[in-house]
Amino acid sequence: NLDRHQLSTDDWLDGSIELQTLQEISRTILDSLDLKVMMEGILNKASEIGGFDIGMICFVTTARQTLEPVAHRGFRDHENLTMYREHMREQSTAGIVDRVIATKEIRVVDLHKTEGIRTFRREEVRSLVIVPLRTDQDALGIMYLGSRQPKEFESGKIRLFEAIGTQAGIAVQKIRLFEAVQRRAKEQEALNMIA
Repeated sequence: NLDRHQLSTDDWLDGSIELQTLQEISRTILDSLDLKVMMEGILNKASEIGGFDIGMICFVTTARQTLEPVAHRGFRDHENLTMYREHMREQSTAGIVDRVIATKEIRVVDLHKTEGIRTFRREEVRSLVIVPLRTDQDALGIMYLGSRQPKEFESGKIRLFEAIGTQAGIAVQKIRLFEAVQRRAKEQEALNMIA
């Protein structure tokens, strides 16, 4: 009976911490109009809650359908980050990442059992969670969360990462809408001056 009580207390504490994390991410999104600051805050919170060693957030570019890094942490060799950028500029996304973007579904990958994702292999990552940054209609980017030790994730943690990915997608959408409104306001101001 005591074990059952302890289990329910632990579950409640986990749920409380996860809820607090989601609230902190929401505050980051509401309080900032700087996309880089937002993404760094989201990446840090997701890394802390999952105990990850390394992480990166990338956005899908509109022109070439490639991924451009906007936030990162935990890289031992920054040359790997440079190589990732160059690799993504040369070709479109492929493999697992492509499937995450197409399906808008999270993937957990054991890099010792899978091909690809060389950047994280060079960083000696063993377990990698690939989270789409999504809205209802689109995947706007990817959040990579990696551990250099093998890890397994409960369904509750996966749901938490999905929620964080959705919040990050909303943040991207918010900033893009704000920037579009700002552009239109400047265009209207220029037209008013001409008139």
